[in-house]
Amino acid sequence: MNDEKKMYLDPEEYPELKDLIHHDIITTDGTTLLGADDKAGIAIIMSVAEYMYRHPEFKHNDIKIAFTCDEEVGRGTEHFNIERFNADYAYTVDGGDINQYNFENFNAYKAVVRITGQSFHTGDAKGKMVNALTIARNFDSMLGEANRPETTEGYEGFYHLYDMHGDVASATLTYLLREHDMDKMHKLMERMSSTADYLNTIHDNSVQIEYIHQYDNMKDIMIKVPHIVEQIDIAMRDLGMDPRPTPIRGGTDGAMLSYKGLPCPNLGTGGYNYHGEYEYASLTQMKKGVELILRMIKNNVEA
Repeated sequence: MNDEKKMYLDPEEYPELKDLIHHDIITTDGTTLLGADDKAGIAIIMSVAEYMYRHPEFKHNDIKIAFTCDEEVGRGTEHFNIERFNADYAYTVDGGDINQYNFENFNAYKAVVRITGQSFHTGDAKGKMVNALTIARNFDSMLGEANRPETTEGYEGFYHLYDMHGDVASATLTYLLREHDMDKMHKLMERMSSTADYLNTIHDNSVQIEYIHQYDNMKDIMIKVPHIVEQIDIAMRDLGMDPRPTPIRGGTDGAMLSYKGLPCPNLGTGGYNYHGEYEYASLTQMKKGVELILRMIKNNVEA
């Protein structure tokens, strides 16, 4: 990517590259983000639209296209008009490996932990000072290391401390809580709450937690409309692809849309290593993504 900065896409470090031999790979020079999340998806969608425009003989039912923003936390659908869109179902194009598709995702909450301390001059602090930063450090360490993004995969959930600031008098920690199973989500919350309760017995109710709901697992909707998911699998097999249903370790507008009444599984884009300098996209997979959507449209007409 950038020899001067010694930045390389090494298959030993990024083993998925071994499945992309002879693919055309798009990267930056390592000084900026590629933005394949979700430029790759937009490119696929617009290429599908261009193909249908240039091939009027290609038969299809009514096709609706929409773009949203802020999908990671489901904000892109807050003002999405389902009735105006007027579709029976849809697909987001916002995944990774083109052979993967998603019909289940995390349940998501944000937890805001507010800690109140007591500030005193350090020379006269014994028995008086209550350092909010020390309580914050203890709170996070008591959650353990097993349920963190850097130690989990697949269906394993986590706490993710992504913001921490404050001083002796007050501190705030902000977490993402993620679990595919809602019962396990409740256990994450219970552990956080019991940790706060324990610290409050020592520090006189100095820890308060606010849980904020973000989005739900769309699997509960998808199991009611299995044919929408089956269409992906059928089209992939028609094209000789390797269909792999995979749980999303994150969010998708499809989850919010599904609960608003528009069932919406997610398709891959051929993008990898999102949100970092080592992000890249397979142009070869992106082209296959165009073929996949066109095949799904074709199969739908013939059904």
